[in-house]
Amino acid sequence: MLQGSGRTGVAAHVQMRACLGGPVKARAKLLPMPTVLRLGPWRFFFYSAEHNEPSHIHVERESFTAKFWLDPVRLEYSRGFPRPELRRLEAIIEENRVLLARSWYEYFGS
Repeated sequence: MLQGSGRTGVAAHVQMRACLGGPVKARAKLLPMPTVLRLGPWRFFFYSAEHNEPSHIHVERESFTAKFWLDPVRLEYSRGFPRPELRRLEAIIEENRVLLARSWYEYFGS
């Protein structure tokens, strides 16, 4: 269910973040970043090295980022998103929770 190749190198990550206006820092331990869902301006993804955490999803739009736990759906942190948009994102994640969780467990195998 993952879109695209789901695999990018450090250079591609740095280039992508620079194009999006975000901080340019290579986080080699957290790559690749499989994209699970694209909806409107948002990209829903997870870092492949975060298998030791409970299921969750990251969301990006421009330089904004947020992390939501999936069971139950709740915000872990946000950087830049306004509160009304966070409420909308939480609703989108709740609506797509089965897809997001299934993608998490298919990728990590547990």
